[in-house]
Amino acid sequence: MNEEILKEFEILKKIIRLAIDSNNGQPVMEYLHEILKCDFIFYNYVQNNRIVIGTEENVPDSDCFEYEIGFKNELLGKILINTAKENITDFMKKVLSYVADAFVLINKEKFSVERVEKDLKQELVLDICTGNIKSREELSIRSKLNGWEIKDNLVVVIFDVDEYKKKTVDLKESSREIEVVKEKMFRDLKNNFLDAGMTFYNYQNSDSIIFLFEFDNNYLQSKDKLFKKMMKESIEEYGFTYTVGIGRIVNNIFDAPISYTEAREAVKIGRSMLGLGMIHEYKDLELFSLLNNAVNKDILAGELMRPIRKLIEYDKENETEYYIFLKELINANWSLTRASENNYIHYNTAKYRLKKTEEIMDLQVDTANSRFKLELALRLYELKNMV
Repeated sequence: MNEEILKEFEILKKIIRLAIDSNNGQPVMEYLHEILKCDFIFYNYVQNNRIVIGTEENVPDSDCFEYEIGFKNELLGKILINTAKENITDFMKKVLSYVADAFVLINKEKFSVERVEKDLKQELVLDICTGNIKSREELSIRSKLNGWEIKDNLVVVIFDVDEYKKKTVDLKESSREIEVVKEKMFRDLKNNFLDAGMTFYNYQNSDSIIFLFEFDNNYLQSKDKLFKKMMKESIEEYGFTYTVGIGRIVNNIFDAPISYTEAREAVKIGRSMLGLGMIHEYKDLELFSLLNNAVNKDILAGELMRPIRKLIEYDKENETEYYIFLKELINANWSLTRASENNYIHYNTAKYRLKKTEEIMDLQVDTANSRFKLELALRLYELKNMV
């Protein structure tokens, strides 16, 4: 065995010994600092913290070598080293791999147990929401396995991350980094709900998290204020917004699929009609949901939609935005004053745009009936994603 291999073997033994003896990453990282002779920051995504080894100012955001630590396709952490990639030798990479193995060793048992428990819990929540629980006996057995006692008064709430896939491409970060941000966002939601004394069960999709809340006083007292707080914090801390959909309360757990379907509809319709980053209750959008499901292509192609089609065609040909103005006027409850204030334009400008919009559509909007039909047409267009 040559000298280099012996040296690597001794380093590996010491890293493993430090990992086992300390059961945390600090001594291992300090030993790594001795070997690399570079300052670095260790980001621990398992415990949601970081360890600075050396001087933090010496580790800039750019021009640093980044070494990721993963286990079974899951990003567990990363080491950001104050040196350029070309300065990293094969020996340094090998030592980093030993450190990564040690970190997994420290946490492996925790990963495997927690992963199984998490999967079982999430599967139960999804089965409740999709109607795959066939009896009270099955529900009782599976709930007890998870240490739960789920009550009957429930409401489904979905927090859906806006433009998650688009931002994954737009942001110059790895998909793993974005995944970590999403996990932190979801963790913040759960921690805040727990702190408020709310009882919930959850299931995570790729870009949304489904909550099955027990409908009790804690939910009633905390919901509005807390949901708004979490919406604000997600954009300030992570640069992402949520569209939130809230189903109606059900008094029987076997009716949870109704609330789940309504929450999904609230997300879809609310986002389509009113934009991103808002909270929508299905009961407020039920009429539009019914219209969306009932309307057919003949209605969309008929007389009702003619003014909207004219407006959209005119905008495309002339690169104008009269359709957007009409939508904003409707959202302002047909108030020119409010529409002008919301769009930072003079009242007379808004007045001119309304007149021009009427000319293009060949329709006067000075009666309740004409306004109702026009708003209905616009909403149907929005719901069918024809704009």
